[in-house]
Amino acid sequence: LWAWGNNTYYQLGDGTTVDKSIPTQIGTDTNWKAIAAGDTHSVALKTDGTLWGWGANSNGQFGNGNNNVQTTPTQVGTSTNWKQITTGSNHTLALKNDGTIWAWGHNNLGQLGNGTTNNANVPTQVGTQNNWDYLAAGMSNGMAIKTNGTLWGWGINNLGQLGDGTNTNKTTPVQIGTENNWKEVHPGANSSVAIKTNGTLYTTGNNAVGQLGLGNNTNKNVFTQVGTATTWATASITSGHVIASRTYGTLYAWGYNNNGQLGNGTYTNANTPQLLLNTSGWPTFSAGLHHSVALSEDGTPYTWG
Repeated sequence: LWAWGNNTYYQLGDGTTVDKSIPTQIGTDTNWKAIAAGDTHSVALKTDGTLWGWGANSNGQFGNGNNNVQTTPTQVGTSTNWKQITTGSNHTLALKNDGTIWAWGHNNLGQLGNGTTNNANVPTQVGTQNNWDYLAAGMSNGMAIKTNGTLWGWGINNLGQLGDGTNTNKTTPVQIGTENNWKEVHPGANSSVAIKTNGTLYTTGNNAVGQLGLGNNTNKNVFTQVGTATTWATASITSGHVIASRTYGTLYAWGYNNNGQLGNGTYTNANTPQLLLNTSGWPTFSAGLHHSVALSEDGTPYTWG
């Protein structure tokens, strides 16, 4: 496990508060499987299905039953059946192998999906259903897909980022539309992007800087198709820009570009998908607040913004 960047709240997990400008190995363990970073905390899964966390914990986002800062990776509970983790600004969502969703941390906008706006400092189950298949956290919300392909969302929705046709926050999961062919969803700070099993791409929410990719700057509160392409593979979204890949491995980007986070050689916003790199083979990438990172097929990491 390796980390770099801001470390004010021990969020890198190396036991210090010293920022790192180059990748720094965290501990010596070699059985890490997945990692998710919030604003000031981090959580990770090991190959044995255990859950670990570190960093700021003022809202219980670390999930260890208190609100104390944790300086290095520390196990959360004793469960060994964690499957997927995802973080918002100050909350964490996780999916277990048994198809249940669990949430903890900040909950002022219903982002934990448990029917309240009270914080939780231990993993708390979201409802009682056990047919969840895919999970993603936005800055202050959550979205998920069930095994039957239906799409659900909860938390902040003031700009229509849940895509349910309203601008009302939700404290429990609500179904988004009636379609049952959703493949993945990625909520950001105030917009969301989703992909269907047929390779089409949809966006909803705030569109002030063209982050919906629809060729305009009009907000939406329902998921609206972006173009006509049927070869979208996966996507990543943050507060103002989106990066997405096609099935043949090329990258596209659109939205806010004040710091060059679109990677197209300009600082001009784009309200339609722009070809980012005229090469294929980008299996992993992520959009940050003002920068982006990607991993090429040969294992080389790239950054811009």
